[in-house]
Amino acid sequence: MPDLHSLHQHIAGREIQRDWFRRAMEPQLVATGVMTARGRGRPAELFRHPPRARDNS
Repeated sequence: MPDLHSLHQHIAGREIQRDWFRRAMEPQLVATGVMTARGRGRPAELFRHPPRARDNS
């Protein structure tokens, strides 16, 4: 989530509050169950977009 947050801030060209960003993004993402340990601190959980339903019309 921190990488996605940084990307959105860079594109927006302004600071985006971390708590607001997480609340806005979590309903749109699915946890992968994979953790990554980069640097210090608690390992970060990885997320992905859920697959979209295909329109077979």
